[in-house]
Amino acid sequence: MSSSTAVTKVDLEQYGLKKVASGKVREIFEIDEKTLLFVATDRISAYDVILDNVSGDTIYGWLHMLT
Repeated sequence: MSSSTAVTKVDLEQYGLKKVASGKVREIFEIDEKTLLFVATDRISAYDVILDNVSGDTIYGWLHMLT
């Protein structure tokens, strides 16, 4: 895999594993009735950004920006 290739989907259903849940950073598959497989990824979303300070480091500054 080259450095420009990104994994965007984890598909283990082709191996007979049922997908139980899919979230922002992990996929959960059922191996059997008592065993789950958690696959952690480093996916990011549009909300994963570093924001500059807003009106200092107070929570009120952040709340003002978010509303």
